[in-house]
Amino acid sequence: MRIGVHCSIANGLLGVLDEAKSLNCQTIQFFSRSPRVWQRNKINTLEIKEFKERQKFLNIYPLTLHTPYLPNLCSSDDKLYQHSLKVFIEDLEYTGILGADYLTFHPGSYSEDSNSEEGCKRLIEALNSILAKVKNRVVLLIENTAGGGRKVGWNFSELGLIIKKIREKKRIGICFDTCHAYAAGYAISQKESLKKTLTEFDRYIGLEKLKLLHTNDSKKPLGSKIDRHEHLGKGYIGLAGFRLILNHPVFKKLPAILETPKDNSRSDKRNLTILRSLIS
Repeated sequence: MRIGVHCSIANGLLGVLDEAKSLNCQTIQFFSRSPRVWQRNKINTLEIKEFKERQKFLNIYPLTLHTPYLPNLCSSDDKLYQHSLKVFIEDLEYTGILGADYLTFHPGSYSEDSNSEEGCKRLIEALNSILAKVKNRVVLLIENTAGGGRKVGWNFSELGLIIKKIREKKRIGICFDTCHAYAAGYAISQKESLKKTLTEFDRYIGLEKLKLLHTNDSKKPLGSKIDRHEHLGKGYIGLAGFRLILNHPVFKKLPAILETPKDNSRSDKRNLTILRSLIS
């Protein structure tokens, strides 16, 4: 298992690698642009060239980018939908330019005057359109959600339906977030229920679609449908739960990214130390 964190892009691409190096990361994730704005920075070819050289030297892989929070490919609002399509196309192209492996995203929420079926239909149409327009080797990863509100993609049957209707099957996969799964009602902290969860995942989606693991504890209880990440061992999944998850044959072969709270400059280092100690 290759281990890393979600790095800040506040200091640019080279700042991402500085942070990764300081934490001895083997893999990293970072936002494709500032997470709460639509605009992206101008592409700096010299910075990208140096980034690629340093990334290769540091032996950091795989590389994962994460889309910002604003796009919503499930929306019935045509203006928002078209704007979201534009961002996804730009970010998928950018991910390819960087030579990264994955672009992870939250599937989105259906509109108030709509339903989950219609939201999923909009998402499927969007993903097929995006993949048809951008021809590179990047794999889009749908991140399972905690549910709640009008969010789609919290249960495996729904995720499976989406995956099955994507035409370019090799370019779509799943990023499995432990906090989101637990909050959605999957009791992954217990041996038998973890086995049941993975059996269900395989039935609806296929274990071969698991590409990335987000290792986050949950501040809220099982089935709460509330997405609140917590430090490892301080949430409801707990250290025993993570020891079980991290050493399971299905998850152990995946790269793992921490998205735990960054309370201070030592938070990531502390969580990484705990994460490494749990892997046998």
